[in-house]
Amino acid sequence: MDEESVENWKNKVRDWILTKCTEEDAAAVLNQLRTWRKPRSATIMDNQMYMKKVNSAIPYMSETLDPLDKAEFKGVFFNAHPKPWKDAFLEINGTIDSHSVASITSYMQHKSRQAHDKELKNQLHQKIESKKKKRTAGVHHRDDSKPFKKSRTDPEGNKMDKDEYHKRVAELAKTAKPTEICSLKPNHKNHTISKCKAINNYKARMSNKKSNSFAVINLP
Repeated sequence: MDEESVENWKNKVRDWILTKCTEEDAAAVLNQLRTWRKPRSATIMDNQMYMKKVNSAIPYMSETLDPLDKAEFKGVFFNAHPKPWKDAFLEINGTIDSHSVASITSYMQHKSRQAHDKELKNQLHQKIESKKKKRTAGVHHRDDSKPFKKSRTDPEGNKMDKDEYHKRVAELAKTAKPTEICSLKPNHKNHTISKCKAINNYKARMSNKKSNSFAVINLP
């Protein structure tokens, strides 16, 4: 045999691998190939080529074990794919016996594209739903059946309803000195009691009520 021939090189590689590999190692690799499942990230063609390489390496690993023959490899390759894809293939074709590895590969590539398109559609739907939730988050929907009361705050930052606000106005109008800084609301601190429109309007209303109550009615 020619020392530089391909056949001689293969024999040397085989002999070297045999010194590193036990029969148990080779049997484990062959068993793994028989039960192999396509990784999610691997393409159909890449997975097929990987399985063929592993199968072709068996003779280099063992002197007693044979690699999978064509029919066995076709069955193992078919079984490596997701169950829904296999079920769909069998529903259409009934069996894999009359189909080649190439035709099975073509069909599985079709199912892979369908699965990829479905995944993209689901991701888009999730993004749209997520944006909707962000837009509606924190939006307060008021109960229209309940009367709306405008909320105000006192100097301490506490919220006041309409009644509390009017009580506060009346209290300041009666007890506060005209020169005092207005304490009706936090934003009233830039003027005095005498300059507060709310308090002055209250005083004017009270004054009109008093004058009306003392009005003299002239009888004809």
